Amino acid sequence: MPIYNFICNECGEKFEQLCRISWQGTVTCPACKQTDVKKVISLISSHGRSGGDSSECSGKSCSGCSGCK
Repeated sequence: MPIYNFICNECGEKFEQLCRISWQGTVTCPACKQTDVKKVISLISSHGRSGGDSSECSGKSCSGCSGCK
């Protein structure tokens, strides 16, 4: 299930909520309990390798890898 970002139109609180993709219910602000909220676009973060030891070199030229010399 994806995490969506919301902002409350009443108090300005920014918050996240885990929702099913097909979910069509209402979202309630955790700060003021109002339902006048707007879904906002969030950025996806990607971080280099997954699960590998950063000291191993992939053989490719890279400037962010501490293992490549």
